[in-house]
Amino acid sequence: MTADKHPEVTPVTNDEIASRRLSSENNGEHMDGDANEILADEIVDEIAVPNEKPLADQISEVIADARALADAEIAYFKAKIDVNIGATKKVLAFFGFGIALIAAGLTALIFGLLLTLAPYIGPGPATAVVAGISILSGAIFLAISVRRARSLPLDGDKP
Repeated sequence: MTADKHPEVTPVTNDEIASRRLSSENNGEHMDGDANEILADEIVDEIAVPNEKPLADQISEVIADARALADAEIAYFKAKIDVNIGATKKVLAFFGFGIALIAAGLTALIFGLLLTLAPYIGPGPATAVVAGISILSGAIFLAISVRRARSLPLDGDKP
């Protein structure tokens, strides 16, 4: 406890301690170990805080503070989870859309290329053009989802 919390208690300064020792030495007294202990006890008595709360009350306050801290931590992590769930939903939407485009690209590979472009540019180049465009689009969406997944604030280091 400090003097600023209890205005009726005045702290003892180093100058006061030195003046007490000096006055006892000037009186011809020699400060042996017992005298130092007596002086120390006097100083402790002067700076001791009167009307200190009982230990049971202090423990009750510590328990209440611990409960309040636990409640605050739980609320913090609930809010953090809510933010992460929203961001994760967006990432999964991009991922799903990317997978769907890749599947559509594979389907187009089988049907569209052979039927549409084969008479104009031949079956091989027609397959490469349609499948390449679909797979490239899907890969772009997957790359976006991976980049967003890496930037999720799942740990305390990232905002």
